[in-house]
Amino acid sequence: MLVPEHAMYVVQRALERARERAGHDGALERARLREVDSQIQNLVALAANLGSVDEVADRIRLLKAERIALRSRLACGAIPEPEDLRGALETALGQLEVAFGGSPDWAREALRRLLPHRRLAAGPDPEERGFLVRGLLRLELRMPPELSSEGVRYGGSGGRYF
Repeated sequence: MLVPEHAMYVVQRALERARERAGHDGALERARLREVDSQIQNLVALAANLGSVDEVADRIRLLKAERIALRSRLACGAIPEPEDLRGALETALGQLEVAFGGSPDWAREALRRLLPHRRLAAGPDPEERGFLVRGLLRLELRMPPELSSEGVRYGGSGGRYF
């Protein structure tokens, strides 16, 4: 069934694959960003105690430029944590539930969006638990604004017994 727990499993696997393909998860950049922020705070405190010191001001400018570059790199290739997408996933699944529980036209349109140019295959379950449904569904999630980045897409697939 399309419930958050099942869909979160697919989201987690998709994000793991995206991290593998990217070759890194941004941990080094995030660690360096924390260091840079700390150094900037220390230098600002030092400058406040000493008065205006040109060398300190120059160092702060360099660190701020590095901070901007690090944030930009993280934003371009940011791969969110699965929990960051839970709210978007629950919203999307709630909308699907409403559509499937509404008129047949709403249900057909929702199914068309889930299965663009694809089909579901349903058949008897070999273990007699109901039906075995196989197919590739597409569910687009709107990432929270602080995590979104143009051109970053994730996907996954799975089978489930009903």
